[in-house]
Amino acid sequence: MKLKVIILFVIFLILPSFSWADSKTFPRDYTYQAGEADSKVTSRSVAMEQVKRLLLEEIGTYIESHTEVQNFELTKDQITALTAGIVKLKIVDEKWDGEKYWLKAEIVVDPDDVTKKIDALRQDRDKVQELEDAKKRVEELLKENEFLRKNASKTDQASVKRYQENVKSLETAEMIREANVFVSAGNLRKALEVMNEAVGMEPNNYNAYGMRGYVYMKMAKNSEAIKDLNKAIELKPDLARAYFERAIVYSRIKENEKALHDYSKAIKLKPKVAVAYLNRGNCYVSLRQYEEALSDYNEALALNPKYVLAYLNRGLYYFNMKKYNAALEDYTQAILLKPEDKIAYNQRGRIYARLNRFPEALDDYNKAILLDHDYALAYVNRAFIYDKTGRHGQAQEDMKKAANLGHEGAKKYLNTRKTSANIAD
Repeated sequence: MKLKVIILFVIFLILPSFSWADSKTFPRDYTYQAGEADSKVTSRSVAMEQVKRLLLEEIGTYIESHTEVQNFELTKDQITALTAGIVKLKIVDEKWDGEKYWLKAEIVVDPDDVTKKIDALRQDRDKVQELEDAKKRVEELLKENEFLRKNASKTDQASVKRYQENVKSLETAEMIREANVFVSAGNLRKALEVMNEAVGMEPNNYNAYGMRGYVYMKMAKNSEAIKDLNKAIELKPDLARAYFERAIVYSRIKENEKALHDYSKAIKLKPKVAVAYLNRGNCYVSLRQYEEALSDYNEALALNPKYVLAYLNRGLYYFNMKKYNAALEDYTQAILLKPEDKIAYNQRGRIYARLNRFPEALDDYNKAILLDHDYALAYVNRAFIYDKTGRHGQAQEDMKKAANLGHEGAKKYLNTRKTSANIAD
């Protein structure tokens, strides 16, 4: 049996309406006492990282106090880690006297914007883990940095070299976090510029290649993404994130066997990531391995019972297998979790239509169109219901609307005057 496949990616939640006061500025100054192995450049790098750490902790506490973020079921450390991937540090003033590096910095926060972006990021649990790992990496480097700074001596060039390499790794880690900020803001070009510099600074840093590969993936530069992710895996063969992102690229270019291999490798390395099972399930569908797909959708929901995308994809599986009651349950659950999801309403409407429950189908198509007035497929499907219930004029108007929105089936219907039932799905 040939199944129709809808690969669903991240769908952002629409937050309830709330209003904060104007953007808030968090200022902080910091003085760094240089060690024997320090230069002006290394002193500035460490001072910047220390002041950012202090500011992020303060901002994390501030953001956490908002009830919407509290409802996100995130720890304070997770909030701080995600915030680091959203906000940007600005240096206001700085001075170097050869022994101490003083700087004044600030971060301007729009709480509404940060909260919405945290909400979007938290739904990608793998990304949450990645940002948490980045936070831990910076903390580890800062601790190691302090030890090396105290013990490095100008007379011991090996200790100086180790210290300088540590600072360089700290700078790279900060660039990765900065690139995440640009990705979050939708500025992929700037994110790529930052990561090009990071790779140039540390050409053997697997995290740098992994992050640049991720940026290339977001830019749909598939060959460049695969090349960088290959390098990241070469440098660190157990880097689950790189396998996962390379699998996404392989799926995009229809190399499904390679995608399946990489998703399976990512799952073996990190077996508790729901999105990996969801994506592998989609890959199995593409390869017509339907039972394996269902197993993966079930596992994704076992790991995350509130995973809307998994309900939508499993519902589509049940629909195509003509298990309409099971599909109905999944789409209804998706709507309960995310009442503003137009796809869930449209898909549930299709189930009601197959069950000849036309009033319920019409209600769901109306809701989908209310959520998105330009949702062509919902107009086509609603036209089918209108036609079935004898409201032919309204069916014709919906077909015209869908055709004007670019739906090819609706255009064909209007040209050939065939019944709308032929193109309803």
